[in-house]
Amino acid sequence: MAFIEGSPGTLIAASSAQVRAAGVTPLTPDDRRVWEESNKGLSGAALRVLGLAYRELPEGYDEGDFAQDLIFVGLVGMSDPLRDEAKAAIATCRAAGIRTVMITGDQQPTAAEIARQLGIDRDLDVRPLRTIHGRELTGLDAEGWGRVVADAAVFARVSPEHKLQIVEALQHQGQVVAMTGDGVNDAPALKKADIGIAMGIKRTEIAKENADMVITNDNFASIVGAVEQGRIIYGNILRFLHYLLSCNFSEILTVFIALMIGWPLPLVALQILWLNLITDIFPAFALALEPSAPDVMKRPPRDPKESLLTLRFVGLIAWQGLLLAGVTLLAFAIGMNWHGIEGEGLRQATTMAFMTLALTQVFHAFNARSQVRSAFTSRLFTNSWLWAAVVMCLILQAAAVYLPLLQQVLHTVPPAVSDWGVIGACSLMPVAVVEFVKVIQRIAARNRGTSHV
Repeated sequence: MAFIEGSPGTLIAASSAQVRAAGVTPLTPDDRRVWEESNKGLSGAALRVLGLAYRELPEGYDEGDFAQDLIFVGLVGMSDPLRDEAKAAIATCRAAGIRTVMITGDQQPTAAEIARQLGIDRDLDVRPLRTIHGRELTGLDAEGWGRVVADAAVFARVSPEHKLQIVEALQHQGQVVAMTGDGVNDAPALKKADIGIAMGIKRTEIAKENADMVITNDNFASIVGAVEQGRIIYGNILRFLHYLLSCNFSEILTVFIALMIGWPLPLVALQILWLNLITDIFPAFALALEPSAPDVMKRPPRDPKESLLTLRFVGLIAWQGLLLAGVTLLAFAIGMNWHGIEGEGLRQATTMAFMTLALTQVFHAFNARSQVRSAFTSRLFTNSWLWAAVVMCLILQAAAVYLPLLQQVLHTVPPAVSDWGVIGACSLMPVAVVEFVKVIQRIAARNRGTSHV
């Protein structure tokens, strides 16, 4: 006896009889249509459908006897419930500019209904997308593949070769492709994809070997979470660079401009070293630990070919570094005017410049949290590391001008009350200027429909 399960359509076509209540009866064309309609009804309800059949084998049977004169028993519809978080994860992908494509061996109606329930049967413009059967992919040329992958959200009844060709066609269109899979037939596509992701629970060793990542819980939402973490890390790298480069550039400009216009040095060497050790390091590391922003998964993907230091980003660093240097030189000029440029008077002016640049850099850390978002939002207190770094820097800066040992090492003196007024005003001025620029940028970004970190 041979007991066979498989594709309903294939088994119905290979059967010549059926099991009924009265026993085994011939399978007529009308009966075939009834079974096929039942199959469509079950698969259209998002059930995975198997056909069941058997046959009494003749003496000396061969493989061909398993594919003909079968006795059809019936259909089994199996429910594989969607994870509760799957639909939300798909919606998050769409908001993030990530297109989700389903590639499955299930029947076309089953795949189409699951795609509808998940919400992946529409693209980013809410345009209905096609469900493609594997037979439609046979013999396609490069142009045909290009049209298919642009218009399809679901590929059903596909072969391993088709999976590889789908990945290649998407890559040919300039897409960055992440492919998930768990079996031997997924291995070629996993290896070809930009990011191959093997499912950890059901994975085969060959799938694991050809993948770049392994998801241990087989949960699509984990992949979306990884994308979010990647965006957070990338954004924090930009914040780190934004802060460090603009602060260091401001130190260079402060000394350079003062020399060019014939002023005394506004900072001594040990003061610059102090700034590099204190006000540069602690806030910069705190910015590298910035938590996720609410809109991090609502931004379009960045161009993978785009340089980390774009022309726009370099321009941002340049003008903000110039701004920080400008207010420092302003405080130094006021100090020289009030206290003179000789002996203790110059030391007083230098202290004002030193304190202004230090506090300006500390407050500038809040500017560096976002290139366009205001520092004064509900997220002002979300980074506790940054506030700890700010408090530490303020305490150390106070020690630099009030502790006798540090006064001697750093060539500082305690600022007068009027000096503190100038230091405070000049230190906060860049925050006000940057906030004003951000308002203009947000208005322009809304008009263009774009967003930034």
